[in-house]
Amino acid sequence: GFSLDLWASSGTDFKPNFGREIDISAGWSNQVFGLGLSFFDLNNVLSTETTDIVQPYVEIRSTFSSGSHSFTPFIKVDYNLATRDQAKNSASDIMVGLKHSWQINETFSASQRFRVLHNDGLFASKSGFVTRWDIGLSAEMTNQVNLNLSVKNSIPGKSLTDREEATAFGLGVSTNFPLS
Repeated sequence: GFSLDLWASSGTDFKPNFGREIDISAGWSNQVFGLGLSFFDLNNVLSTETTDIVQPYVEIRSTFSSGSHSFTPFIKVDYNLATRDQAKNSASDIMVGLKHSWQINETFSASQRFRVLHNDGLFASKSGFVTRWDIGLSAEMTNQVNLNLSVKNSIPGKSLTDREEATAFGLGVSTNFPLS
């Protein structure tokens, strides 16, 4: 089906930095194939003076279930097209990973996603491999509203001397709007 996602973040100091952004994504997917387009409004949000990213993507996946657990191996390819200095700032990502979801009970669910990606040098950085791991816990507050906690970790390969390990913590609310 179709999806639309709006996501925003800020550093704890609320000053302009790369933790401050607004992301808008639209996509279509079925159980095996997904494609979409995202727009990342980066540092100095809502400004036309800074470089942002437009990202088309395609993903192939297959889900296997066992009891209250589901496992989804995937491969995803995206292209990060910079809105300024495209030749220097744009880059592609190729990632392979595994998603795991666990419906703990009627209210709580947990998820994790592990992936290895190769980035060929976004914002003129070095190209190389990055390992990412996300873990989350979700509580269904109503039929359409969930409270979500998350931890995301990104570890650059040793050859990426211009990048550092980063961990992000999240708290959010998600909702869905059924079309029928």
